[in-house]
Amino acid sequence: MKLISVNIWVKLDNCSSVIAFLRSENADIICLQEVSSTPSWNQSKYNKKQYIDQELSLLYPFCYRWPLFSTSSLGTSARDVWWVMEQGNYILSKLPILEWKNEFYHKEYSYITDWSDWRSSNHGRALTSAKIKTPHWDVFIAN
Repeated sequence: MKLISVNIWVKLDNCSSVIAFLRSENADIICLQEVSSTPSWNQSKYNKKQYIDQELSLLYPFCYRWPLFSTSSLGTSARDVWWVMEQGNYILSKLPILEWKNEFYHKEYSYITDWSDWRSSNHGRALTSAKIKTPHWDVFIAN
């Protein structure tokens, strides 16, 4: 069994390289961090969840995503967006996901409008976990 964990960094336009890497690795389970999601009508480079789903849903039919925060700004004036975007953890699996949960350990889910104090206040952080059914045993993973 192969598991990959990758932080795909929300502020980069890297969907094509991320998809190419994930396809080449052909893992059974993928854990991603900083997966952004925008409204379904939005074809922005920041709509990484939509792009990942379009490209990998046939290979990874089981998935679970939990947002950590939402915002309309990426922390700098040059990176403001005019829609609300969520960012979170995402687990994709070729094997059935039997259970999942998200446990915040620093702050809670929030809508961030002011990034001026980000270094000291930061945003919600969570551990996303899943119980996955394999042919021989159940596997517990944490993302």
